[in-house]
Amino acid sequence: SARESERQESLTTEAVHSSCETLSTSSVDAITAVNDYVDASNRSAADAEAKAAPAIDGLNHSADLVARSVSDPLMPELKDALNAWVDAARGLASAIAGNYGPDEFNAAVTRLNDTKTTALNLCDASY
Repeated sequence: SARESERQESLTTEAVHSSCETLSTSSVDAITAVNDYVDASNRSAADAEAKAAPAIDGLNHSADLVARSVSDPLMPELKDALNAWVDAARGLASAIAGNYGPDEFNAAVTRLNDTKTTALNLCDASY
C-alpha cells in the first residue's frame, strides 16, 4: 500500500541520516587524534607514544559506533561503504598499535581516507 511504502521510505531516510551522521561526527574525532599522533611521530616528539592510545581509541570508537548504526533499511552499496570504513578504521588502529612500518601505515591511512570519501559521497547522494 501507499502508506506502507511511505513508512519504508521514512525508515530508510532515518537509517541513512543516523548512519551518515554517526560516520561524519565520529570520524572527525578519530582522524583528529590520528593526525595528532602522526604529527608527534613525524617530529619524534616525546609524547608520540602517548598520542597513539587516543588515536587507537578514537578509531575503534568510531568503528564501533558506525558498525552499530548499520541497519537493514540502508541500501546495500551504502552498507558496504560503511562496513568498509569500519574495517579500515580497525585496520589503522591495528597499524598504530602494532607500530607498523611507514609503507603499511600509509596504506592503512589511504584506505581509511578512501573508504571515508566513498561512504560520505554515498551519504550525500542519499540525502
